Amino acid sequence: MAPRPPPRPWVALTLSALTALTAGCLDELPEQSQIEGLRMMAIMATPPEVGPGQTVELLPLVVDTEERPLTYRWSVCLMTDMGFDQGGPGGPPGGAPGGGEFAVEDSGNCNQRLDAGDLAVTDLGEGATASWAVPVDFFDDTSVIARAYGLGDELPPELLEPLALFVGINMTVSLDVTAGDVTLSTFRRIKVSLSPTPNTNPSPIAFVIRDKDSEDPLPTEFTAPTDGRCFVGEEEAPLVIAQGQWEVRALNLPDELESYPVVGFSPDPDKPYEVLEAEEIYRISLYGRGGSFTAPSYASDATKDDDRRGLWEFEEPPESATLPIWIVTRDGRGGVTWCHSELSGDPTADDSAAPEQSGPPGFGCGSSPPGAALAWTLTLMAGCLLRRRRRQAQGPRPSG
Repeated sequence: MAPRPPPRPWVALTLSALTALTAGCLDELPEQSQIEGLRMMAIMATPPEVGPGQTVELLPLVVDTEERPLTYRWSVCLMTDMGFDQGGPGGPPGGAPGGGEFAVEDSGNCNQRLDAGDLAVTDLGEGATASWAVPVDFFDDTSVIARAYGLGDELPPELLEPLALFVGINMTVSLDVTAGDVTLSTFRRIKVSLSPTPNTNPSPIAFVIRDKDSEDPLPTEFTAPTDGRCFVGEEEAPLVIAQGQWEVRALNLPDELESYPVVGFSPDPDKPYEVLEAEEIYRISLYGRGGSFTAPSYASDATKDDDRRGLWEFEEPPESATLPIWIVTRDGRGGVTWCHSELSGDPTADDSAAPEQSGPPGFGCGSSPPGAALAWTLTLMAGCLLRRRRRQAQGPRPSG
């Protein structure tokens, strides 16, 4: 049989044009930072690290844009099947936000175990907030600690001190929130330890929001916002957001973040462990409605100045007169704080800020393709299909 001829250039051009036409009009995936419907962004534990006999207060950051009545369900238990690190069994102590496509999947939660009749689960009630009193004898049963770390039923005596003092045990708090027919589940860790210097939540952070390309120096003297608001100056006058790109920067992050002890493996065969030092890293996450968060989070250890800011972009003038934003700051080891502000949207169009069109001219979803180009593309495709059908009707060609 004769070799197949290579595809003609006009066929490849036709397919490329159709690909551009369809790819430009596919639905975009939702942004994690955009709040729609019911969302849980964080749970604050005060304090985030507790000792036996102490009480921790739990406050969720929950938003429902449909403003439906909310119901809550809390419980706490020891989850030993979710891995552990220096933060203790159960992984990092910070927990996870949930909501819609962004809920974190875990290997079960305490509420499910409570429904199954597990007596080791503590019911924390159905209030909008909750609290948990750590049993005074929490560390007395060393077999529980041993099982939590996968060490069998007995804890080697030389490991009790480092586990209780430095590593601790992360208890899992489960929270189910229901709005209408929607129920979301999330969790966070509560670190229980005997540390003489337990972790605390970060102090409230003051932010500034301004034009992305502003060359003005950041303010060094300012009055921090109160009442849980985010931005410097919003108490004196409303902050107005217009079409364009806006940067969000923290103004009062600590110059030196706290160090804390962690337990690592010792290279000395005569020592079962060694105590190391780690340093906190603040991560700041932005959530809101309207526009697009092109840089929805950043870390305090970013080396480039442009990486130490969040970016909120409005390609078109804001459609809403009110633009809510929530900013959550985590210290990387269970501490969390947040703020919330309502900004004003400016519906005035700014022609100079109009975004450049991406993709082939005339083939974006925001404009109609040129009639001549579309007709040319479809004509070529129709001719290709007709010739293919004729060849199929004639049967296979003789070889040689």
